[in-house]
Amino acid sequence: MRQKYFFSLGDGGFHRIAYTEWGDHDNPHVVVCVHGLARNSRDFDFLAEALASDCRVVCMDVVGRGDSDWLDNKSEYAFSTYLADAAAMLARVTAPAAGTWRPWRGRASTPTKPHASSPSSVPGNWSPRSCAARSRP
Repeated sequence: MRQKYFFSLGDGGFHRIAYTEWGDHDNPHVVVCVHGLARNSRDFDFLAEALASDCRVVCMDVVGRGDSDWLDNKSEYAFSTYLADAAAMLARVTAPAAGTWRPWRGRASTPTKPHASSPSSVPGNWSPRSCAARSRP
C-alpha cells in the first residue's frame, strides 16, 4: 500500500486529496473506491488487499475526510466539489505513464482543410459522449 496525494482545484483554490494505492502501478486494470459521507479510504483496506494481486486499486479520501484537506469555506462541501475531485482522481489514475505518450507533430500553420479528428469532419452526430461510448470494450 502506498499513500499518495494530488491537488484538486475548487472554488476557493487548490486543496489536497489523499488516496491509497495498492497493487502494481502499471496494471491497466484499475479499481477506484470512494467512501460514503462519514467514512474514509481506509474502509477499503481489506478489499484492496484482496484485489491487489489482480488489479491496481485506488482508494480516495474525499475532501474533508481522512488525510485530505479540509475546506475553509464550508459551503464548498457540495456535490460539484466531490464530482470535480473524483474526475481529477480518475484523470490521474488513468493517465499514461510519463514517457509513453507521443507529442503532436503537426504543422505550425493553420491547415487549409479540417483535421481528421476535428468535430466538423466527423460524420454523424459527434459528441464527446458518443466517442466515449464507442471506445468502451
